[in-house]
Amino acid sequence: MGVAAAVAVALGVTGAVYYALGDMSEPGNGDRAAVLADFAGAYPVSLSASGETVEFDLVAEPTTLVLADGLGVEAWAYNGTVPGPEIRVELGDTVVINLDNQLPQATSIHWHGVRVPNAMVGVPG
Repeated sequence: MGVAAAVAVALGVTGAVYYALGDMSEPGNGDRAAVLADFAGAYPVSLSASGETVEFDLVAEPTTLVLADGLGVEAWAYNGTVPGPEIRVELGDTVVINLDNQLPQATSIHWHGVRVPNAMVGVPG
């Protein structure tokens, strides 16, 4: 799929979701309460650490990845994989990540599905 086709698909999906939900920023447009109710309790606003402490080691380093056709490409990876290993923990656990940066420049980790302060989400600045 070319870039133009991928963008068209992404915009089409976005448009379909927007059409189905309506403009969620305006009262009365879409059923905001019903949509938000689907997520109620799935992601608490606050939570005390009640689980165990889970620790993971990540190494950011150059590596060679072998593609399906057998061709090797140089890449920067976490623990030898791209996009990196999946890290799963239970809600309430305390997570400790030990990052060993072996890359020739600074790196950061961007978290998906985890509510963290902006300074810890892996964005510049």
